[in-house]
Amino acid sequence: MGIACTKEIRKRLDSGEICDRSVQALLSSRLEIKMFRTSILCVVLYGCETWRLTLTEEHRLMVFENRVLRKYLGL
Repeated sequence: MGIACTKEIRKRLDSGEICDRSVQALLSSRLEIKMFRTSILCVVLYGCETWRLTLTEEHRLMVFENRVLRKYLGL
């Protein structure tokens, strides 16, 4: 279960990166944050209720979220 879950998380993070790149040029930073919360984060976390996360996997998800938000905020 753990390896399959890790692969699924990696796949979801890649999908989130693709979504982020596709909308980045179109939006202002305030709108980007709303888009991130309403669509990109949903792509990444779809079905997460069934995941059994290790601390490493949880950390990877938090790093993705923080990296995208920092980019939108210009930090």
